[in-house]
Amino acid sequence: MGFNVWQQLLNFFYPPTCPCCNKLVEEIGEWCFPCLQREQKVRRLPLTVQQNKYLTDIWALGTYSDTLQKLLKRLKYQQDMTVLPSLHFFIKHTANKVPFMDSLLGEKAVYIPLHHKKLQLRGFNQTELLFIALLKQWQMQKSILLERVKETVPQYRLNRRERASNLRGAFSYVGQERMPKESGLLLLDDVFTTGITMQTAALVLRRAGHRQIYGLALVSNA
Repeated sequence: MGFNVWQQLLNFFYPPTCPCCNKLVEEIGEWCFPCLQREQKVRRLPLTVQQNKYLTDIWALGTYSDTLQKLLKRLKYQQDMTVLPSLHFFIKHTANKVPFMDSLLGEKAVYIPLHHKKLQLRGFNQTELLFIALLKQWQMQKSILLERVKETVPQYRLNRRERASNLRGAFSYVGQERMPKESGLLLLDDVFTTGITMQTAALVLRRAGHRQIYGLALVSNA
């Protein structure tokens, strides 16, 4: 039995629904238009003076609440891969609202890396899974430029000063490929809270010579 026939049978017995309101939709992962519009909160994020030294610009696609928060938690903490089509659909139909994306067509992208112990425990880097379809959509290539060399405690427990101390020395530059340092580089993360993670990673990239570093997060409450 071909994949398409099997998928049609699944859709017949288990019709796909919007992940937000459970309204029937045509394809797995699809959002109904009103829910998609309501969850889209595309905006430039506020940066401190220090963060502006390292990041050219940074935007988020939504807020860490409601449906996006539930989907992301299921992915990260329950290893529930069934939520990925819904997250990919949201990102695909939202990222085109970010002004700098057109200028990054065909450029390189870097994920915020996990420490090897957390990666082994979780089994995947959620940021890579989230944005893999975006890279294909914008003809971007994944670049492994950063390694997380310091094991850190979860950031949500810490205030801004503690977060900065926690992440100091957390990333190391491991880029070996030849690429124009003046070309745009997209730095990706799942959640932006205070921006300390993005700042610390961007600092390492800047010290390695990269000058145009743009940040994109799936969600933020900043």
